[in-house]
Amino acid sequence: MSNRLVQTIVTRQDEPPTVAFYGTASPFSNFHPAKIDFLGHIWPTSEHLFMAWKALLFRDTDVFEKLKHAKTPAEAKNLGRTVKKNGSEPFPIDEWNEHSYGIMQQILLFKFLQNADLKKKLIDAVVDEHGVPVPCVFAEVTADDARWGTGCDLDAFLRKEDTGMNHLGIALSAVRSELLAPASPVAAA
Repeated sequence: MSNRLVQTIVTRQDEPPTVAFYGTASPFSNFHPAKIDFLGHIWPTSEHLFMAWKALLFRDTDVFEKLKHAKTPAEAKNLGRTVKKNGSEPFPIDEWNEHSYGIMQQILLFKFLQNADLKKKLIDAVVDEHGVPVPCVFAEVTADDARWGTGCDLDAFLRKEDTGMNHLGIALSAVRSELLAPASPVAAA
């Protein structure tokens, strides 16, 4: 797959439509510009906030402060890889894996609630002929990430040969469902 894929709607046999995305230009990417006001700071992308939350969870205040000044989401991601527990102990990957999905889902909710244009893109990602949102799923289609993405390229994904957990896509799907739920207090926000 080309790294130029932004997003496309694909259908796999016996599944709802899938919004396959990858790359900063897609509003569903964590690297896409989207200001999020949280933790006393305006974070320029959801990747910045995700890494900052990681630093706070493990009480690495030095990395947290550096993340406030990270110029790009790639820089934020690299800084996040340096987080230590309490600033000096080895990083507890199992503990992070236990918490990271829930944290990401919360960050995505903030991202789309605080950016009305992106919320509209999420809700209207797949609509029927009348413009009404219909059920769909999301997939970050990349061979470079088997945890947050599909772990494969688009051709393999279409053949249902994905080996990744697609946590980002699953979290996006959950946030979209929550925003579309008529009884949801966040649907009106």
